[in-house]
Amino acid sequence: MVTMKRWVVITALPFLLVACSEPRSLRLPRGTRCESIAWAPDGSALVVTYETEAGAGVEWRDMPGEKVRWEANDLHDLSFTPPAISPDGNLVAAAGFQQIYLFSADGKAQGEFPNERYIVSMAWRSDDTLLLLTATYPEKALYLEHWKQDGTLVAPSLYLGETELLNEWRPFTPDGRFLAYPLSYDTLTVRDLETERLWEWDLRDALDLGKQEMHRRKIWTVAWHPEGREVALGLHSQEVGLPLVMWVDATTGEVLNELFPAQNDDDSAGPLTYSPDGRFLAAQIVLRSTTESDVRWLLALYDLTTAGEPRILCEGQDDCCADSPAFSPDGTTLATVCEQRVAFWEVEP
Repeated sequence: MVTMKRWVVITALPFLLVACSEPRSLRLPRGTRCESIAWAPDGSALVVTYETEAGAGVEWRDMPGEKVRWEANDLHDLSFTPPAISPDGNLVAAAGFQQIYLFSADGKAQGEFPNERYIVSMAWRSDDTLLLLTATYPEKALYLEHWKQDGTLVAPSLYLGETELLNEWRPFTPDGRFLAYPLSYDTLTVRDLETERLWEWDLRDALDLGKQEMHRRKIWTVAWHPEGREVALGLHSQEVGLPLVMWVDATTGEVLNELFPAQNDDDSAGPLTYSPDGRFLAAQIVLRSTTESDVRWLLALYDLTTAGEPRILCEGQDDCCADSPAFSPDGTTLATVCEQRVAFWEVEP
């Protein structure tokens, strides 16, 4: 068991709202709800998944310009899981609730194969095989699956354990070698998929808390640094002043830093993502006051090379586009989704 060795108490400072220009927006047709997005590895395209009353679809939009090159609009359903594009940019995988759709970069259907479990996350490996983190529902038993393009398994599914939550995770390293996942609200496991070596750390040790107190701090989501050396954790906090985001060394469990102190008793960090060079960390922050109707979203951008306050790109309710953050491969643009649009935020050096 590897545990975190250092904890730094941070104060509940107000978030710094930095004046930013309005993002450039891609608006989808009326009645279309954007589900998620993914960039092509070379930045030449953005894949958008969406749902309408008639069904679901996938778009390949050339970048820049957002012109639709092809669209598949006759799919049964799609989940919020971001699509995955192979390292060479030739294959697109889109996740339904119990099936995977495969397309070539020119829009030709390459196959559809069923999956009995909910697809939490997907990642292509360099050999054009597809890794899946899946879960049963409502039991929430986690499995690792490794698929070939023809819909057959490379190896039998591996049972990982039972988890207590399912959110938008980024659990695989970019090269598909490591997997990080929470099996409880307080324990995170890191698995080397080549050697099967495991690391675990317990958030209770870092917080110096007993089991009865741990329910007030929970691991909510995870994301890997592009070099695979650290893992960012988004937390749910029920205590003002505790951090909503922290990141730890991937092999020692040492706490490297914490940020975004909670302002209320029910705040959380949603999806996290690093920029390709590891300099920036983008996070969706959800702030909940004492009333259920008073919920605010923040899109925060943190420069990890400085000790300054984060840039808050937007703050609000329906007008803050903060879901499913994804950096362009060159790191100059952060794309997010909300309802009927995709927002593009320019990341200044």
